[in-house]
Amino acid sequence: MEGHLTMSKKERERLVVMAKVMKSEMKISEPYDGCEASELLDLSYRQTFRIAKRYGKEGAGGAGASESRSGIESGGG
Repeated sequence: MEGHLTMSKKERERLVVMAKVMKSEMKISEPYDGCEASELLDLSYRQTFRIAKRYGKEGAGGAGASESRSGIESGGG
């Protein structure tokens, strides 16, 4: 299934929000700025920034969780 990504509902939501961040339609937002990407995703500013950075480098695959990043393949950590 080359060229396809399997994503959960949460990952798809993250992808939509990150696309808006990249197009400057939405801000990542500091905690005191109000409802923006970090609040919609229920993540901290720092977590949202890291996901946005990964999305910018890797595209759609960078917006979701990966086994190696979550520690599943590397044995935790």
